[in-house]
Amino acid sequence: MRFVIVAMMVGLLPTSFEASQSVPNWVNDNTLEEIIVTLDTPTGLPELTATSDVIVEATVLTQRSFPDPDGSRIWTDYRLQVTRALRVRDGRDVEAMLTVRRRGGTLKFGSRSVVSTENDFLPFQLGEQYALFLRKTSAPGLYTIASGRYGATRVADGLAGTTPLVKLREAVLKYAQPPMPIAEGAK
Repeated sequence: MRFVIVAMMVGLLPTSFEASQSVPNWVNDNTLEEIIVTLDTPTGLPELTATSDVIVEATVLTQRSFPDPDGSRIWTDYRLQVTRALRVRDGRDVEAMLTVRRRGGTLKFGSRSVVSTENDFLPFQLGEQYALFLRKTSAPGLYTIASGRYGATRVADGLAGTTPLVKLREAVLKYAQPPMPIAEGAK
């Protein structure tokens, strides 16, 4: 369960990029920062696997940040190339490309910036690979992360965080019933 405890900046984003004149004058480096403080309940691998619709290893290709319609929050869509699908709940093939939406991001208004980040959950980095436990949304190909920061782990040098990637794969397959097919191009 996720709770937003602190969020400054609400209502300061213009609802249109044309409305940048309404952005307040900021001090120092012309950057307004919002830190989203969340309480993510620690989630073990069996629970993460059980509550995820899709579990993949994927590489971040692009990102696009945007305000929600009322301008009170920033969201970022990350476009990912699936390199390996570990589980798909409904038995269908997972898409070779998918989009993950996260709270936070950076918007520029002329020489000014609004930066929104979650505590203890860094934004994804372009070109980096992640092990992701995802939930489907109502939009085709759009996902959110299960259990906040516990549902996303950077993969580097054969490790998912501090866990050997091969051990993570074995554990996910152990908890997934049964292993599901994947789309061509997603090993």
